[in-house]
Amino acid sequence: MMDKRLRLNPSMAMSDRQRAEHAAATWIAKRDAGPWTTEDAAAFEVWLSASASHRAAYYRFNGAWQETGRLKALMAGNAAAAGFTGSASDSEKPNRRFVTRRPLLALAATVVLTIGAAFFVFQNRPHPGNDYSTVVGGLQAVPMPDGSRVTLNTDSEIRVAVTEKERRVELKHGEAFFEVAKDPNRPFVVRVAGQRIVAVGTAFSVRRMNEGNSNDTRVIVSEGKVRVEVPGKDAALMEPLPAGSVVHIAGNEVLVQTEPVAEIEQSLSWRSGLLTFRNTPLAEAIAEFNRYNTRKIVIEDPAIAALEVGGIFRATNLDRFVYLLQMGFPVRATTEEERIVLRSR
Repeated sequence: MMDKRLRLNPSMAMSDRQRAEHAAATWIAKRDAGPWTTEDAAAFEVWLSASASHRAAYYRFNGAWQETGRLKALMAGNAAAAGFTGSASDSEKPNRRFVTRRPLLALAATVVLTIGAAFFVFQNRPHPGNDYSTVVGGLQAVPMPDGSRVTLNTDSEIRVAVTEKERRVELKHGEAFFEVAKDPNRPFVVRVAGQRIVAVGTAFSVRRMNEGNSNDTRVIVSEGKVRVEVPGKDAALMEPLPAGSVVHIAGNEVLVQTEPVAEIEQSLSWRSGLLTFRNTPLAEAIAEFNRYNTRKIVIEDPAIAALEVGGIFRATNLDRFVYLLQMGFPVRATTEEERIVLRSR
């Protein structure tokens, strides 16, 4: 028998994030199913601009909705170098005709029920102790006692401690996204490589780079404000950073940049199990894929490392990415035991 909780009105018992996701799913389904009027477009823009959480939900769902797994040569120079001037064959194009034949509300409800079911599973998963980790290619949501939520990326580990005075998470390695419940009396502190990232009610990600002997850290603020405290720096000089801020920390050096919402969401698309590339050097794209797969891609020929790629891909669908890479670029792939070697063709 179907769990009755899945038949509840989606607007009931939802968190702000779930309500935003439900609305985003409805807008995207309506846009693709049609008709899409000028009034619809205007109403959508009003909804999109009303909240950062609306924009985050839209970009998250829209990314998953796109033609997952398509690879494009984004620069004319790449296409010329590859001798590739046409588009993918019809057999490679996703068949999306079913979208227009499915009732709009049923389609949106399907997305919402999926979210609700996943939320239920995560909420009721037993957690031994206060340590949480994921395997390579894994993704896990960790609900905290104060109402905050942590999403762990691939090959990551955290330790959680909640007291009367502080909510503390130690990021031992990997990457995590934090959705912090508001509690002015108990700051939310993430400790990583000797640094402290402090928030009250906000959403942000922290990644411990750990490349070689490096303990570099990257912080992305998607909502609210956070303060980054670095040893050797005067904490009073570290003003709270607003949404759109990207912080790179290398030792005692701190670089703060501001990025558009679209780029922020691109960097956080891993929360949906996706990797999003836009004008991304092939070497960087492969480095990202290698984080999610035990079988690694190796570039043997440095001449192809700078080729720029774009598209939306399942992080664990390595074979599809390599196949499309060979279709669109002068690249040849050879499988050797637990690795895939790329050479010029």
